[in-house]
Amino acid sequence: MSEYSSKIVVKGKKSKFQDSRFIEGMSKGIVAFKIKITKIKAKAKLSQNHPVERQELIIKHLENTSQQDNIQIASLMKKNLQK
Repeated sequence: MSEYSSKIVVKGKKSKFQDSRFIEGMSKGIVAFKIKITKIKAKAKLSQNHPVERQELIIKHLENTSQQDNIQIASLMKKNLQK
């Protein structure tokens, strides 16, 4: 039996994941590959699709935390609103 299957129980019965034949069969379908990443594209999503009132509420909530990341996000959202 697989090390991953020993604790999976569904409604008091063995699940298919506890069946070593199932695990072995599924393992045969795993294919390893490598990929070379040449470019990464990213977008900043700062709730700009929400109404201004909602964005302001989110900014206020983020500013009222002690986490620096939240405060920085609030600052970016404010700049986005001023555009």
